Amino acid sequence: MMIMRGKVLLVVSAILAAVVVLSAVYFSGVLPSTSGGRVIVDQLGREVRVPEDPRRIAVLDPLAAEILVALNATDRIVVRVDKATFPPQLQDIPAIRFFLGTAWNYEAVLNYSPDVVVSFAFSPDDDRITGFIQAGVPVVCISWTMSFEDVYEKIRLLGNLVNAQDRADEIIGYIRDILSTVEEGTANLSKLRAIFVRDVVEDGFMVYGKGMEEVMLELAGATNIAHSNKTKYNVGLETIIEWNPEVIVLSHRVKDGPAVILNSTNPAWESVDAFRNRMVFQLPRQYRSTSLEACLGVLLMAHWFHPDANLPRLEDVESDFYQFMYGITI
Repeated sequence: MMIMRGKVLLVVSAILAAVVVLSAVYFSGVLPSTSGGRVIVDQLGREVRVPEDPRRIAVLDPLAAEILVALNATDRIVVRVDKATFPPQLQDIPAIRFFLGTAWNYEAVLNYSPDVVVSFAFSPDDDRITGFIQAGVPVVCISWTMSFEDVYEKIRLLGNLVNAQDRADEIIGYIRDILSTVEEGTANLSKLRAIFVRDVVEDGFMVYGKGMEEVMLELAGATNIAHSNKTKYNVGLETIIEWNPEVIVLSHRVKDGPAVILNSTNPAWESVDAFRNRMVFQLPRQYRSTSLEACLGVLLMAHWFHPDANLPRLEDVESDFYQFMYGITI
């Protein structure tokens, strides 16, 4: 009887140990390795074997590059995609045009002998990554950014990659604090009717129906009246007149900025509140939705929407942000 009881205890102990290990895997995104290196789970759900401590990273996504600098891993980046131009620490790192019009420029990246590639990808068979996989180079994929939770997931993933989990948690906490401050400052104020325009198109405007831009509007104290199950779609002026937004935010892609609307001589605009009240703004590129600075964009928009709200000055928060994230003074 004692022997049987001992065996039962051993089995129970083994099960509990397995539960602990599996829990750790679930929360960290890291799987135990049975051979060289370790296995991490990227944002596409792929299990990728990477070196224990990768030292030569090719980063082919601007947001991923920002995050790696914020994680104090700049010295690990051996090559970057040419669109990754900020923060300034990236300027000294070789840059390549990864897409050459009709094909992905794998060879240019592989010339830098990366031990891991970090790239955006839509799916596991995305052409952006297949060439690296065929060459035997591990690829850690990040996916589309639809919310700040997606940003946090990217930070955790790359923090795991470069063994900087504590710093990753600090970065996430810092961004959360900024957003919480904005939410608290606008909590008791009326939500403005708003649209976020991605670009001007031939017959009107391309607006965001859902995604990170919608999240930013809502956090800043507005409601996206262009909400849709489509990420972005085209509308004509007649639709905007029907919506009658109180505020219009333009992305950095809109070439002529607010003037494209505010300087219009079309009398139809007179029936739109945002036009009459000059509530048309353009979000600077550095605060775009696919950057760590998106939280600063939320604060800026909150000042536009609710100028009398109890909010910290953008200049003060921005100065502290750049020092904390990248160790730079602006």
